[in-house]
Amino acid sequence: MSEEEPINFRFAAIQIISKSLAEVKPEIINKSFNANFDIKVDTRVNADLHFVIPFIMVKIRDGDESESLAEFTIACYFEVLEFDKFIKLNENDLYQVPAPLESILRPVSISTARGIIYSELRGTYLQNTIMPVVFMKDFKIESLTDTSMANQLQN
Repeated sequence: MSEEEPINFRFAAIQIISKSLAEVKPEIINKSFNANFDIKVDTRVNADLHFVIPFIMVKIRDGDESESLAEFTIACYFEVLEFDKFIKLNENDLYQVPAPLESILRPVSISTARGIIYSELRGTYLQNTIMPVVFMKDFKIESLTDTSMANQLQN
């Protein structure tokens, strides 16, 4: 694959896989939060449908507290045109998403998740909690799993 050769794709679907919001405790009503966002990206592939699917997992905590105030898992489905040309099986029989494509899909998926989370938190005690802009250089590889590469934002 040539470095200049574009990989054509389209947004096929967005799905909220899971969401939760901790119960409002009396001591946190009208409290301002020092929101801490734990963000993970796990990219998976569905070869039959020609999809690359980044799963964005977000846990919102108050400061250094370990208990989450809210959690979301959001999947963004991207159909890759000419899938077989660009998405190849490696020596471990795992699909490899080319780095240039991954570097586009991750930030688009994280930004999409930010908007969904903002919308989902409207009218709740976390309505003024907005996920920050995330720079891909701040992500680190955490582990390789069957068909995915997990990434976690460095704190």
